[in-house]
This record gives sequence, C-alpha cells and structure tokens, in this order.
Amino acid sequence: MSILEMPNPSDVLAEVVENTCFDKPERFDPLLRDIHSLLQSLASDVTAGNLTKSVRAGVYFLSTPHNRRDVIADFFDSYPIDATAAAILKAMECS
Repeated sequence: MSILEMPNPSDVLAEVVENTCFDKPERFDPLLRDIHSLLQSLASDVTAGNLTKSVRAGVYFLSTPHNRRDVIADFFDSYPIDATAAAILKAMECS
C-alpha cells in the first residue's frame, strides 16, 4: 500500500474511538501520541497484523488498562494486516 493510499492515522483513530471515553481531545491526543511513540520504537517491517495481536496480548502497554489497549489494537486492526509500522508512521507524520 502506498503512502497515498494509506488512511490518515488520526482519522482512523477518530473512527475507532467514536462514542467511547477516548472520544475527547484530552484522551484522544495522548492516545495518538502513544501510538506514534510505539511506531517510532519498532522495526520498520513490523506489520499491523502483528501489532494487533501483540497489543491485545499485552506485549506493549502492559500496565495500560485493557480498554485503552483494546482501542490501540483496534487502531492497528483497521489497517491491512501487511501494512508496516514504517508506512503507518510515515502517514502519521505527513498528515
């Protein structure tokens, strides 16, 4: 998937958190920053499919409440399973 086809990560997250407690700027913005930080820390070829599984299993954000981890996992699950961390990060930084 090219960067031009990659959905805007902020828009994806907004859809995921719609009608949840994270649907407020004071909760949405830190969530987006955490996702950005995670993406920066990963190897560029880690896929959205692997991230979805890893986040749900508590590999990342272990000390984070389950509902927050679930939202982050749902964010990655919104991308094609083969979308890479690098591609999502690039879309995030270009938006």
